[in-house]
Amino acid sequence: MSGDAGPITNYVLSKICGDMFATYFSESHKVPVAILRYYYPYSEIAGVVPSTVQQVLGGQPIADNPAAVNPLFISDVVNFTIKAATACDYPPNLLNIGGEEIVSYNDLAVMVGRAFGREPQFTPMGQVPAESWVCDSRKRISLFGQQQVSLAQGIARVVAAFRQRRQSQPADRDLADPADAG
Repeated sequence: MSGDAGPITNYVLSKICGDMFATYFSESHKVPVAILRYYYPYSEIAGVVPSTVQQVLGGQPIADNPAAVNPLFISDVVNFTIKAATACDYPPNLLNIGGEEIVSYNDLAVMVGRAFGREPQFTPMGQVPAESWVCDSRKRISLFGQQQVSLAQGIARVVAAFRQRRQSQPADRDLADPADAG
């Protein structure tokens, strides 16, 4: 099954249902609501940035993918989620919670590779279309301001956390940091 914006997966359906329920609840009970749509949240251990770190350091081939993403570090996600309580409205206020910096998967892998002094290994995607799922963050920026953690700062935090985990578990060398070899 697919829609105009791409394939309709179970995850997409669950998000559509959540939006529909919030709208129904708001309209039925005349309650102000904010519907939040999160785009690529990540932390030191989960999300698109840490998974890219794992792939680059593991020497795993990364699909040559020019599709764009706009990741947002978890502290900003939490900050904007809390602030969204002040933006509830009737009918519901739809807010996209994503980063301001748009980057392709390829460029993200290159940025991560630079942080470790390692070149990412790209492999052709084949026939899979490269679809970008970025959000328009202008409304969120106008209501709550800009993100506090840039993508470069977020990558640095993920890299630092990865290095700290590697130092505490030196026996597992499958994803060795080249900086540790010197």
